[in-house]
Amino acid sequence: TTVRAGAFTYGEHEVAPYSLRSNDYIMSNMSLKELTFPAGSVLEQGVFWYCRGLETLTFEGDIVLDGGPFTYATGLKNIVFGGACELKSSPFKDSTAIESITFGGAAKLDNGLFMQTNVKSLDFPAGSTFLSSNFMNAPELETLIFRGDVELNNGAFSKVPKLKTLVFEGESIIGSGVLSKTSELTEITFGKKVTFIGSGAFESSKVTELIFPAGSSLSTGNVLMDTPELVKV
Repeated sequence: TTVRAGAFTYGEHEVAPYSLRSNDYIMSNMSLKELTFPAGSVLEQGVFWYCRGLETLTFEGDIVLDGGPFTYATGLKNIVFGGACELKSSPFKDSTAIESITFGGAAKLDNGLFMQTNVKSLDFPAGSTFLSSNFMNAPELETLIFRGDVELNNGAFSKVPKLKTLVFEGESIIGSGVLSKTSELTEITFGKKVTFIGSGAFESSKVTELIFPAGSSLSTGNVLMDTPELVKV
């Protein structure tokens, strides 16, 4: 079943186009598999709690999600953001089956959004912004691509055991120990200068080669400490 917001009524609740009210739980436990929201849609907290059959979400325009509108959507696998998005307060809390998230525009992300999900690859458009622990406890994550400038702080990759590939296409700032304990990390690509790298940034990784573009700046600490596989800088 495919349902577009505003296409139906449920009980005494008339679902107005582009707007769903908070705490109505309008679609709880319904057997929806796919939802597509047109540009201009507004979702508030709790509307899709326990929508366990939902598998695919598409947002055609810019969207702000706050307050866990898809909490316990345990069957959710695929999410597509066609425009810019702002994701706050764990909008997909306990929706651990998520396998794919596509960002069509800049993303502004809160902490822990990918916790315990099955996402293997994430590709962020230029203009995306992150908090300190955005990628913590993402057990299946293998590949990350940042298309624009990015700043990553301590703890960003805590408990990401399968991370193998990182691509920075813009300028980057990498805090101390950001990539520590990413023991499967083998490839890091910098497209533009690294304006700062903190000490122990690559600790315990399996990176064998690091190429820093002209103009890059390292910290005064031991940036390359405990990198036993590293043979070329």
